[in-house]
Amino acid sequence: MILSRFKLKTENFFWYVSVLSVAVFLLVGITSTSFAASEVSSSEQAATGSRSYIYKNIDIVYKVNTDSTVDVAEYLTYKFTGEYHQGWRTIPLNGVGEILNVKVVDAATGQPLSYYYFELDKTKPSSWGYYTTKNTKDKNKVESLNIIWYYDAKDTEKTWIVKYKMHGSLGFYKDHDEFYWNAFTDYDVLVGASNVFVLLPKKLADSEVKLKVWRSLRPSTFGASLVNSQRAYLAMGLPEDFATVLYRKNIAKFEAEKEYYTPRSVWFSSGDDYKTKTQNELAAPVESKLKSLLGTSSENLDITNFGIAAYSAVDFPAKERFTVYLGFPKSIVNQGAFWVDFVVQKLKNGHVLGLLLLSLTLILVLRHWYFAEIYKKGRGVIVPEYEPPMGLTPAIADIILREKPSSKAIPATIIDLAVRGFITIKEDHVPFFQRPQMSIGGLFTVIFLLPVSSATFVGAYLLYKFFEGAKDN
Repeated sequence: MILSRFKLKTENFFWYVSVLSVAVFLLVGITSTSFAASEVSSSEQAATGSRSYIYKNIDIVYKVNTDSTVDVAEYLTYKFTGEYHQGWRTIPLNGVGEILNVKVVDAATGQPLSYYYFELDKTKPSSWGYYTTKNTKDKNKVESLNIIWYYDAKDTEKTWIVKYKMHGSLGFYKDHDEFYWNAFTDYDVLVGASNVFVLLPKKLADSEVKLKVWRSLRPSTFGASLVNSQRAYLAMGLPEDFATVLYRKNIAKFEAEKEYYTPRSVWFSSGDDYKTKTQNELAAPVESKLKSLLGTSSENLDITNFGIAAYSAVDFPAKERFTVYLGFPKSIVNQGAFWVDFVVQKLKNGHVLGLLLLSLTLILVLRHWYFAEIYKKGRGVIVPEYEPPMGLTPAIADIILREKPSSKAIPATIIDLAVRGFITIKEDHVPFFQRPQMSIGGLFTVIFLLPVSSATFVGAYLLYKFFEGAKDN
Protein backbone atom coordinates (compact mmCIF):
# COMPACT_ATOMS: atom_id res chain seq x y z
CA MET A 1 0.00 0.00 0.00
CA ILE A 2 2.78 2.41 0.89
CA LEU A 3 4.51 1.58 -2.38
CA SER A 4 1.31 2.25 -4.33
CA ARG A 5 0.85 5.55 -2.56
CA PHE A 6 4.45 6.55 -3.22
CA LYS A 7 4.02 5.67 -6.89
CA LEU A 8 0.90 7.81 -7.06
CA LYS A 9 2.64 10.78 -5.47
CA THR A 10 5.66 10.36 -7.80
CA GLU A 11 3.45 10.31 -10.88
CA ASN A 12 1.68 13.43 -9.62
CA PHE A 13 5.05 15.09 -9.14
CA PHE A 14 6.10 14.39 -12.72
CA TRP A 15 2.67 15.48 -13.96
CA TYR A 16 2.95 18.81 -12.14
CA VAL A 17 6.50 19.34 -13.45
CA SER A 18 5.34 18.53 -16.98
CA VAL A 19 2.46 21.01 -16.81
CA LEU A 20 4.74 23.68 -15.35
CA SER A 21 7.34 23.11 -18.07
CA VAL A 22 4.77 23.33 -20.85
CA ALA A 23 3.44 26.55 -19.32
CA VAL A 24 6.92 28.05 -19.19
CA PHE A 25 7.59 26.88 -22.72
CA LEU A 26 4.41 28.49 -24.03
CA LEU A 27 5.03 31.72 -22.13
CA VAL A 28 8.55 32.29 -23.39
CA GLY A 29 7.70 30.98 -26.88
CA ILE A 30 9.98 29.56 -29.53
CA THR A 31 10.31 32.27 -32.10
CA SER A 32 11.68 31.42 -35.49
CA THR A 33 14.15 33.86 -37.03
CA SER A 34 13.60 34.80 -40.64
CA PHE A 35 16.49 36.02 -42.76
CA ALA A 36 14.45 37.76 -45.43
CA ALA A 37 14.40 41.53 -45.82
CA SER A 38 13.28 43.52 -42.81
CA GLU A 39 12.39 47.16 -42.51
CA VAL A 40 13.04 50.20 -40.38
CA SER A 41 10.18 52.67 -40.41
CA SER A 42 9.25 55.98 -38.81
CA SER A 43 5.90 56.83 -37.29
CA GLU A 44 6.46 60.45 -36.41
CA GLN A 45 3.53 62.79 -36.60
CA ALA A 46 3.02 64.10 -40.15
CA ALA A 47 2.56 67.72 -41.06
CA THR A 48 -0.32 69.51 -39.36
CA GLY A 49 -1.30 73.10 -40.02
CA SER A 50 1.76 75.35 -40.10
CA ARG A 51 3.95 72.58 -38.71
CA SER A 52 5.72 70.25 -41.14
CA TYR A 53 8.94 68.36 -41.55
CA ILE A 54 10.79 66.24 -44.09
CA TYR A 55 13.85 64.04 -43.98
CA LYS A 56 16.50 65.98 -45.86
CA ASN A 57 18.84 62.99 -45.74
CA ILE A 58 18.87 59.48 -44.36
CA ASP A 59 22.36 58.01 -44.49
CA ILE A 60 23.00 54.57 -43.01
CA VAL A 61 26.14 52.49 -42.42
CA TYR A 62 25.88 48.74 -41.88
CA LYS A 63 29.10 47.13 -40.71
CA VAL A 64 29.03 43.34 -41.08
CA ASN A 65 31.19 41.59 -38.47
CA THR A 66 32.86 38.18 -38.70
CA ASP A 67 30.74 36.93 -35.76
CA SER A 68 27.58 37.48 -37.92
CA THR A 69 26.39 40.58 -36.04
CA VAL A 70 25.83 43.88 -37.85
CA ASP A 71 26.63 47.29 -36.33
CA VAL A 72 24.32 50.04 -37.57
CA ALA A 73 24.53 53.84 -37.53
CA GLU A 74 21.63 55.80 -39.03
CA TYR A 75 22.08 59.52 -39.72
CA LEU A 76 18.64 61.13 -39.73
CA THR A 77 18.62 64.74 -40.89
CA TYR A 78 15.30 66.52 -40.36
CA LYS A 79 14.16 69.84 -41.76
CA PHE A 80 11.58 71.29 -39.38
CA THR A 81 9.00 73.98 -40.03
CA GLY A 82 7.44 74.74 -36.69
CA GLU A 83 8.15 73.25 -33.28
CA TYR A 84 8.86 69.56 -32.60
CA HIS A 85 9.93 67.64 -29.51
CA GLN A 86 9.85 63.89 -30.21
CA GLY A 87 11.54 61.48 -32.63
CA TRP A 88 10.38 57.90 -33.16
CA ARG A 89 12.05 54.95 -34.94
CA THR A 90 10.25 51.65 -35.34
CA ILE A 91 12.23 48.50 -36.19
CA PRO A 92 10.15 45.35 -36.87
CA LEU A 93 11.78 42.27 -35.31
CA ASN A 94 10.35 39.68 -37.71
CA GLY A 95 13.55 39.68 -39.79
CA VAL A 96 16.13 39.95 -37.04
CA GLY A 97 16.96 37.82 -34.03
CA GLU A 98 17.73 40.59 -31.55
CA ILE A 99 18.59 44.30 -31.47
CA LEU A 100 20.89 45.45 -28.67
CA ASN A 101 23.15 48.35 -27.66
CA VAL A 102 20.70 51.04 -28.75
CA LYS A 103 21.99 54.61 -28.51
CA VAL A 104 20.85 58.00 -29.76
CA VAL A 105 23.44 60.75 -30.37
CA ASP A 106 23.05 64.44 -31.16
CA ALA A 107 25.19 64.74 -34.30
CA ALA A 108 25.81 68.46 -33.81
CA THR A 109 27.41 68.07 -30.38
CA GLY A 110 28.46 64.42 -30.51
CA GLN A 111 26.83 63.95 -27.11
CA PRO A 112 24.76 60.78 -26.55
CA LEU A 113 21.27 61.19 -25.14
CA SER A 114 20.60 59.67 -21.71
CA TYR A 115 18.50 56.53 -21.46
CA TYR A 116 15.24 56.57 -19.46
CA TYR A 117 13.25 53.47 -18.50
CA PHE A 118 9.86 54.61 -19.80
CA GLU A 119 8.24 57.25 -21.98
CA LEU A 120 8.30 60.90 -20.93
CA ASP A 121 6.19 63.98 -21.58
CA LYS A 122 7.73 65.45 -24.73
CA THR A 123 6.47 68.97 -23.92
CA LYS A 124 8.48 69.23 -20.69
CA PRO A 125 11.99 70.66 -21.07
CA SER A 126 13.17 68.20 -18.42
CA SER A 127 12.47 65.38 -20.90
CA TRP A 128 14.66 66.79 -23.66
CA GLY A 129 17.97 65.02 -24.05
CA TYR A 130 16.56 61.60 -23.06
CA TYR A 131 15.58 58.54 -25.06
CA THR A 132 13.82 55.28 -24.29
CA THR A 133 12.85 52.01 -25.99
CA LYS A 134 9.78 49.82 -25.89
CA ASN A 135 8.45 46.77 -27.71
CA THR A 136 5.01 46.73 -29.31
CA LYS A 137 2.96 44.46 -31.60
CA ASP A 138 0.89 45.57 -34.57
CA LYS A 139 -2.46 44.18 -35.70
CA ASN A 140 -0.65 41.33 -37.47
CA LYS A 141 1.13 40.36 -34.22
CA VAL A 142 4.50 41.50 -35.60
CA GLU A 143 6.72 42.65 -32.74
CA SER A 144 8.69 45.87 -33.17
CA LEU A 145 11.34 47.76 -31.25
CA ASN A 146 10.48 51.44 -30.87
CA ILE A 147 13.24 53.99 -30.19
CA ILE A 148 11.86 57.29 -28.88
CA TRP A 149 13.86 60.40 -28.10
CA TYR A 150 13.04 63.92 -26.89
CA TYR A 151 14.45 67.25 -28.01
CA ASP A 152 13.67 70.89 -28.70
CA ALA A 153 13.68 71.95 -32.37
CA LYS A 154 11.94 74.79 -34.18
CA ASP A 155 12.36 76.02 -37.79
CA THR A 156 15.73 74.34 -38.16
CA GLU A 157 17.66 71.38 -39.55
CA LYS A 158 18.83 68.81 -37.05
CA THR A 159 20.60 65.44 -37.28
CA TRP A 160 20.52 62.51 -34.86
CA ILE A 161 22.52 59.31 -35.05
CA VAL A 162 20.65 56.18 -34.04
CA LYS A 163 23.01 53.29 -33.30
CA TYR A 164 22.31 49.64 -32.55
CA LYS A 165 23.65 46.12 -33.08
CA MET A 166 21.62 43.53 -34.99
CA HIS A 167 21.82 39.80 -34.29
CA GLY A 168 20.49 37.28 -36.80
CA SER A 169 20.03 39.66 -39.75
CA LEU A 170 22.24 37.80 -42.26
CA GLY A 171 21.11 35.05 -44.61
CA PHE A 172 23.18 31.89 -45.03
CA TYR A 173 22.86 29.72 -48.14
CA LYS A 174 24.67 26.80 -49.74
CA ASP A 175 26.94 28.80 -52.04
CA HIS A 176 26.85 32.33 -50.58
CA ASP A 177 25.81 34.54 -47.68
CA GLU A 178 23.90 37.79 -47.97
CA PHE A 179 22.71 40.98 -46.36
CA TYR A 180 19.20 41.77 -47.65
CA TRP A 181 17.54 44.66 -45.90
CA ASN A 182 14.96 47.41 -46.19
CA ALA A 183 16.97 50.48 -45.26
CA PHE A 184 13.67 52.27 -44.64
CA THR A 185 10.01 52.11 -45.57
CA ASP A 186 6.67 53.50 -44.52
CA TYR A 187 7.84 57.01 -43.72
CA ASP A 188 5.00 59.50 -43.54
CA VAL A 189 6.86 62.30 -45.30
CA LEU A 190 9.31 62.96 -48.13
CA VAL A 191 12.90 61.73 -47.90
CA GLY A 192 15.15 64.04 -49.93
CA ALA A 193 18.06 61.63 -50.45
CA SER A 194 19.55 58.48 -48.99
CA ASN A 195 23.01 56.93 -49.04
CA VAL A 196 23.51 53.45 -47.65
CA PHE A 197 26.87 51.79 -47.05
CA VAL A 198 27.43 48.11 -46.27
CA LEU A 199 30.95 47.28 -45.08
CA LEU A 200 32.44 43.79 -45.24
CA PRO A 201 35.50 42.92 -43.13
CA LYS A 202 37.57 41.82 -46.15
CA LYS A 203 38.79 43.13 -49.49
CA LEU A 204 36.87 41.56 -52.36
CA ALA A 205 36.93 42.00 -56.12
CA ASP A 206 33.85 43.04 -58.08
CA SER A 207 33.39 39.50 -59.38
CA GLU A 208 33.12 38.10 -55.83
CA VAL A 209 30.10 40.14 -54.78
CA LYS A 210 26.60 40.82 -56.06
CA LEU A 211 24.80 44.12 -55.50
CA LYS A 212 21.13 44.94 -55.98
CA VAL A 213 19.04 47.93 -54.99
CA TRP A 214 15.32 48.68 -55.24
CA ARG A 215 12.85 51.42 -54.54
CA SER A 216 9.18 50.53 -54.46
CA LEU A 217 7.50 53.48 -56.26
CA ARG A 218 9.73 55.44 -58.58
CA PRO A 219 10.45 55.25 -61.48
CA SER A 220 7.82 52.52 -62.04
CA THR A 221 4.97 54.95 -61.27
CA PHE A 222 6.01 57.11 -64.21
CA GLY A 223 5.81 54.14 -66.57
CA ALA A 224 2.22 53.54 -65.47
CA SER A 225 1.33 57.23 -65.86
CA LEU A 226 2.91 57.21 -69.33
CA VAL A 227 0.62 54.44 -70.59
CA ASN A 228 -2.38 56.04 -68.93
CA SER A 229 -1.61 59.42 -70.54
CA GLN A 230 -1.57 57.92 -74.04
CA ARG A 231 -4.94 56.29 -73.44
CA ALA A 232 -6.25 59.55 -72.04
CA TYR A 233 -5.20 61.49 -75.17
CA LEU A 234 -7.05 59.06 -77.42
CA ALA A 235 -10.08 59.02 -75.12
CA MET A 236 -10.23 62.81 -75.35
CA GLY A 237 -10.74 62.46 -79.08
CA LEU A 238 -7.43 64.07 -80.03
CA PRO A 239 -6.09 63.22 -83.48
CA GLU A 240 -3.85 60.16 -83.38
CA ASP A 241 -0.88 62.09 -84.78
CA PHE A 242 -1.25 64.79 -82.16
CA ALA A 243 -1.61 62.17 -79.42
CA THR A 244 1.54 60.48 -80.72
CA VAL A 245 3.51 63.75 -80.53
CA LEU A 246 2.44 64.29 -76.91
CA TYR A 247 3.18 60.66 -76.13
CA ARG A 248 6.71 60.94 -77.52
CA LYS A 249 7.31 64.06 -75.47
CA ASN A 250 6.19 62.14 -72.41
CA ILE A 251 8.55 59.30 -73.30
CA ALA A 252 11.47 61.72 -73.34
CA LYS A 253 10.32 63.14 -70.03
CA PHE A 254 9.93 59.65 -68.60
CA GLU A 255 13.44 58.63 -69.68
CA ALA A 256 14.90 61.72 -68.05
CA GLU A 257 12.94 61.10 -64.86
CA LYS A 258 13.87 57.43 -64.92
CA GLU A 259 17.54 58.35 -64.98
CA TYR A 260 16.99 60.77 -62.12
CA TYR A 261 15.04 58.41 -59.89
CA THR A 262 16.78 55.10 -60.58
CA PRO A 263 18.80 54.02 -57.52
CA ARG A 264 22.49 53.30 -57.96
CA SER A 265 24.91 50.86 -56.42
CA VAL A 266 28.70 50.77 -56.54
CA TRP A 267 31.20 48.27 -55.12
CA PHE A 268 34.57 49.44 -53.81
CA SER A 269 36.99 46.54 -53.36
CA SER A 270 38.74 48.28 -50.47
CA GLY A 271 38.87 51.50 -48.51
CA ASP A 272 41.70 52.76 -50.71
CA ASP A 273 39.60 52.04 -53.79
CA TYR A 274 36.80 54.10 -52.28
CA LYS A 275 39.12 57.02 -51.58
CA THR A 276 40.77 57.08 -55.00
CA LYS A 277 37.83 56.57 -57.36
CA THR A 278 36.93 59.92 -58.86
CA GLN A 279 33.57 58.81 -60.27
CA ASN A 280 32.10 58.55 -56.78
CA GLU A 281 29.03 60.78 -56.77
CA LEU A 282 27.66 59.79 -53.39
CA ALA A 283 26.94 62.71 -51.11
CA ALA A 284 28.01 61.24 -47.75
CA PRO A 285 31.61 59.99 -47.34
CA VAL A 286 31.69 56.64 -45.62
CA GLU A 287 34.78 57.43 -43.55
CA SER A 288 33.14 60.05 -41.34
CA LYS A 289 30.08 57.86 -40.89
CA LEU A 290 32.22 54.90 -39.92
CA LYS A 291 34.05 56.98 -37.31
CA SER A 292 30.80 57.62 -35.51
CA LEU A 293 29.75 53.98 -35.81
CA LEU A 294 33.01 52.78 -34.29
CA GLY A 295 33.04 55.52 -31.68
CA THR A 296 36.38 56.96 -32.70
CA SER A 297 37.52 60.52 -33.36
CA SER A 298 40.76 59.44 -35.04
CA GLU A 299 41.66 61.44 -38.12
CA ASN A 300 43.59 58.44 -39.45
CA LEU A 301 40.82 55.86 -39.32
CA ASP A 302 41.94 52.91 -41.42
CA ILE A 303 39.23 51.58 -43.73
CA THR A 304 41.76 49.94 -46.05
CA ASN A 305 40.69 46.38 -45.29
CA PHE A 306 36.96 46.95 -45.70
CA GLY A 307 35.07 46.10 -48.85
CA ILE A 308 32.40 48.77 -49.31
CA ALA A 309 29.03 48.58 -51.06
CA ALA A 310 27.45 52.00 -51.64
CA TYR A 311 23.81 52.59 -52.59
CA SER A 312 22.07 55.89 -53.29
CA ALA A 313 18.79 57.36 -54.48
CA VAL A 314 16.95 60.67 -54.26
CA ASP A 315 13.49 62.13 -53.81
CA PHE A 316 11.52 59.43 -52.01
CA PRO A 317 7.79 60.13 -51.66
CA ALA A 318 5.96 59.13 -48.47
CA LYS A 319 5.60 55.37 -47.92
CA GLU A 320 8.29 54.41 -50.43
CA ARG A 321 10.65 51.58 -49.56
CA PHE A 322 14.42 51.55 -50.13
CA THR A 323 15.93 48.06 -50.20
CA VAL A 324 19.58 47.02 -50.53
CA TYR A 325 21.15 43.63 -51.18
CA LEU A 326 24.74 42.40 -50.93
CA GLY A 327 25.72 38.80 -51.67
CA PHE A 328 29.24 37.70 -50.73
CA PRO A 329 31.35 34.51 -50.38
CA LYS A 330 30.78 32.16 -47.46
CA SER A 331 34.30 32.64 -46.06
CA ILE A 332 33.61 36.17 -44.82
CA VAL A 333 31.30 35.47 -41.86
CA ASN A 334 31.63 32.59 -39.39
CA GLN A 335 28.32 30.75 -39.62
CA GLY A 336 29.17 28.75 -36.49
CA ALA A 337 29.43 32.02 -34.58
CA PHE A 338 25.96 32.89 -35.87
CA TRP A 339 24.46 29.78 -34.26
CA VAL A 340 26.34 30.34 -31.03
CA ASP A 341 25.04 33.90 -30.95
CA PHE A 342 21.54 32.63 -31.76
CA VAL A 343 21.57 30.24 -28.80
CA VAL A 344 23.01 32.90 -26.47
CA GLN A 345 20.30 35.40 -27.40
CA LYS A 346 17.55 32.81 -26.99
CA LEU A 347 18.97 31.82 -23.61
CA LYS A 348 18.82 35.46 -22.57
CA ASN A 349 15.18 35.59 -23.60
CA GLY A 350 14.34 32.25 -21.97
CA HIS A 351 13.41 30.47 -25.21
CA VAL A 352 16.12 27.80 -25.15
CA LEU A 353 15.79 27.52 -21.37
CA GLY A 354 12.10 26.75 -21.75
CA LEU A 355 12.85 24.17 -24.45
CA LEU A 356 15.54 22.51 -22.32
CA LEU A 357 13.22 22.40 -19.31
CA LEU A 358 10.47 20.84 -21.38
CA SER A 359 12.89 18.29 -22.89
CA LEU A 360 14.32 17.40 -19.48
CA THR A 361 10.84 16.90 -18.06
CA LEU A 362 9.85 14.60 -20.91
CA ILE A 363 13.04 12.58 -20.44
CA LEU A 364 12.40 12.23 -16.70
CA VAL A 365 8.78 11.20 -17.22
CA LEU A 366 9.73 8.63 -19.88
CA ARG A 367 12.54 7.30 -17.67
CA HIS A 368 10.20 6.94 -14.71
CA TRP A 369 7.56 5.25 -16.86
CA TYR A 370 10.09 2.78 -18.30
CA PHE A 371 11.57 1.71 -14.99
CA ALA A 372 8.20 1.65 -13.21
CA GLU A 373 6.11 -0.03 -15.89
CA ILE A 374 8.50 -1.90 -18.19
CA TYR A 375 11.87 -2.64 -16.61
CA LYS A 376 10.52 -3.78 -13.22
CA LYS A 377 7.41 -5.41 -14.58
CA GLY A 378 6.72 -8.85 -13.06
CA ARG A 379 7.35 -12.03 -15.00
CA GLY A 380 5.24 -15.24 -14.90
CA VAL A 381 2.33 -15.90 -12.50
CA ILE A 382 1.01 -13.03 -10.37
CA VAL A 383 0.27 -14.19 -6.81
CA PRO A 384 -2.17 -11.90 -4.94
CA GLU A 385 -1.56 -11.21 -1.23
CA TYR A 386 -4.52 -10.49 1.00
CA GLU A 387 -2.87 -8.58 3.80
CA PRO A 388 -1.45 -5.08 4.18
CA PRO A 389 2.24 -4.66 3.29
CA MET A 390 5.05 -4.41 5.83
CA GLY A 391 2.89 -5.70 8.72
CA LEU A 392 0.54 -2.74 8.80
CA THR A 393 -2.82 -3.16 10.47
CA PRO A 394 -5.92 -2.87 8.25
CA ALA A 395 -6.98 0.38 9.92
CA ILE A 396 -3.63 2.12 9.21
CA ALA A 397 -3.61 0.83 5.64
CA ASP A 398 -7.17 2.11 5.16
CA ILE A 399 -6.17 5.59 6.39
CA ILE A 400 -3.12 5.65 4.08
CA LEU A 401 -5.23 4.61 1.10
CA ARG A 402 -8.24 6.86 1.66
CA GLU A 403 -6.67 9.54 3.91
CA LYS A 404 -9.45 8.90 6.44
CA PRO A 405 -10.93 5.83 8.18
CA SER A 406 -13.81 4.13 6.41
CA SER A 407 -16.62 1.86 7.64
CA LYS A 408 -14.53 -1.16 6.69
CA ALA A 409 -11.74 -0.31 9.13
CA ILE A 410 -13.51 -1.51 12.33
CA PRO A 411 -14.59 -5.00 11.20
CA ALA A 412 -11.22 -5.48 9.49
CA THR A 413 -9.44 -4.56 12.75
CA ILE A 414 -11.61 -7.01 14.73
CA ILE A 415 -10.65 -9.81 12.35
CA ASP A 416 -7.00 -8.70 12.54
CA LEU A 417 -7.10 -8.81 16.38
CA ALA A 418 -8.49 -12.32 16.18
CA VAL A 419 -5.74 -13.36 13.76
CA ARG A 420 -3.10 -11.89 16.09
CA GLY A 421 -4.55 -13.78 19.08
CA PHE A 422 -5.85 -10.85 21.14
CA ILE A 423 -9.45 -12.02 20.95
CA THR A 424 -11.45 -15.00 19.90
CA ILE A 425 -14.80 -14.79 18.18
CA LYS A 426 -17.40 -17.41 19.02
CA GLU A 427 -20.72 -17.78 17.28
CA ASP A 428 -23.74 -18.08 19.59
CA HIS A 429 -26.40 -20.50 18.50
CA VAL A 430 -29.49 -18.62 19.71
CA PRO A 431 -32.94 -19.51 18.36
CA PHE A 432 -34.23 -16.91 15.98
CA PHE A 433 -37.18 -15.88 18.15
CA GLN A 434 -34.89 -15.32 21.18
CA ARG A 435 -32.59 -12.90 19.41
CA PRO A 436 -32.65 -9.14 20.09
CA GLN A 437 -34.93 -7.04 17.89
CA MET A 438 -33.56 -5.86 14.50
CA SER A 439 -30.74 -8.41 14.59
CA ILE A 440 -29.88 -9.82 11.18
CA GLY A 441 -27.54 -12.75 10.60
CA GLY A 442 -25.73 -14.63 13.36
CA LEU A 443 -24.80 -13.55 16.91
CA PHE A 444 -21.21 -13.72 18.10
CA THR A 445 -19.35 -13.48 21.41
CA VAL A 446 -15.96 -11.72 21.50
CA ILE A 447 -13.63 -13.12 24.16
CA PHE A 448 -10.55 -11.10 25.27
CA LEU A 449 -7.41 -13.23 25.49
CA LEU A 450 -4.18 -11.09 25.66
CA PRO A 451 -3.29 -7.89 27.58
CA VAL A 452 -4.29 -4.60 25.89
CA SER A 453 -0.76 -3.18 26.24
CA SER A 454 0.60 -5.59 23.65
CA ALA A 455 -1.92 -4.59 20.94
CA THR A 456 -1.54 -1.75 18.42
CA PHE A 457 -2.94 1.67 19.22
CA VAL A 458 -6.03 1.19 17.10
CA GLY A 459 -6.48 -2.37 18.33
CA ALA A 460 -6.07 -1.30 21.96
CA TYR A 461 -8.63 1.45 21.49
CA LEU A 462 -11.15 -0.98 20.02
CA LEU A 463 -10.49 -3.52 22.82
CA TYR A 464 -11.07 -0.80 25.39
CA LYS A 465 -14.35 0.16 23.75
CA PHE A 466 -15.44 -3.46 23.40
CA PHE A 467 -14.74 -4.45 27.00
CA GLU A 468 -15.46 -1.13 28.70
CA GLY A 469 -17.61 -1.96 31.75
CA ALA A 470 -17.34 -5.73 31.18
CA LYS A 471 -17.20 -7.90 34.38
CA ASP A 472 -15.26 -10.78 32.88
CA ASN A 473 -14.10 -12.22 29.62
